[in-house]
Amino acid sequence: MARKILVYQLYPYSWGSIRMMTLFLPRIAALGADYVCLCPIFKSPWENGGYDVADYYTIEPKLGTMGDIDEFIESAHAMGLKVILDLPIDSTSVEHNWFLTESHRYITRNDRMPSFTRLNFLSDSLAWQKGSGNNFYLALNHPKQASLNWFNGGILNRGLVECFRKIMGFWISHRVDGFRLEFAQLINGIGEKEPKLDELLCGRQAVTVINELSNNLGVKAPFLVMDCLDNDPDGKVCNFYSRETDIEFITNRMLRSTAIANTKTTTGIKRKITTLSKNSRFMLNLESHDVPRFTSRSGLDPLMILQTIFSSPAQAICLYQGQELGLKNPENLSIQEILKLDSRKEISHEKHRISNETLKRESCANARVPLPLSEYAKQESNINSILSHTIAFIQKWKHF
Repeated sequence: MARKILVYQLYPYSWGSIRMMTLFLPRIAALGADYVCLCPIFKSPWENGGYDVADYYTIEPKLGTMGDIDEFIESAHAMGLKVILDLPIDSTSVEHNWFLTESHRYITRNDRMPSFTRLNFLSDSLAWQKGSGNNFYLALNHPKQASLNWFNGGILNRGLVECFRKIMGFWISHRVDGFRLEFAQLINGIGEKEPKLDELLCGRQAVTVINELSNNLGVKAPFLVMDCLDNDPDGKVCNFYSRETDIEFITNRMLRSTAIANTKTTTGIKRKITTLSKNSRFMLNLESHDVPRFTSRSGLDPLMILQTIFSSPAQAICLYQGQELGLKNPENLSIQEILKLDSRKEISHEKHRISNETLKRESCANARVPLPLSEYAKQESNINSILSHTIAFIQKWKHF
């Protein structure tokens, strides 16, 4: 039987500093985790939770220094944990030096707004944004993130490939063990026209880029995880990328969707997990920094959810920080705090005037607040706590 893999995901901004995350590593190791995955730590204006990268070679000053991340990695390795970094490859911040000085790396149009209207992939604003002068840039992810020009007339941009190979090689030289490729499928949507859904989800362009980045790095092959957009109940999209790329594991964003959470029973979740787990590269995760807490969305008992996860046939599972405690959405988040932590809801709030109740219920800010360490300590000292049960579930899952 293949070795089972447990990944633990941290959202750095909620910790305040890399040093604080380093102090938390013993608790991650105590869970039985194999990898710790960090959401972006790169320098960023934080218009989109750090995924709007301004410099891939520099640590966001609010989080710490290169010395701090080196210490984090060294400490993790000493505890038997490997480290994965989130690596956005579809776009960068408009504050990135590439955008300011090398506009040819992006999808741009000069002198006029493109004649067709196109929304970004979350349909919260127009994809085409006005840049300097009369120039426009494509922003499929967020208005302040310019889409990278991976293909010109169908021909792969080798210069961009080399840029990202150097970025990955740099972090591997700092002993990073792998990368989580964020929004790789958006590379399929960089053409002039809006792609059909199937073309966006399963496209040869993303496959080409992923395989180019995973090969010929000149250093050891990294551990790669892909976060996959999928609206197919049979896992067609996950199967496509596991078949066509060198990705080790693929997560399925559909499992973190409202539809799955609103089943009000674990039966539908078990069925979906079982179907997807037929793919040996499937990595199960129900929570992340991008969604409200699953316990609140589903209305299910947190212990029942965790038991369902670790009694599944999945060979790889990713837990999001605090999920092992059975956390629910915090009750006292103000609207100001939500809009600060969730830039997309800020866009929607301004454009669609969504209600405060909807904001509080549906914002991903619910998962981006600091982890309640006092609750962690309380559950650690209670043999009947959700945390204690979760550790037992993990141990059983790993050994059977």
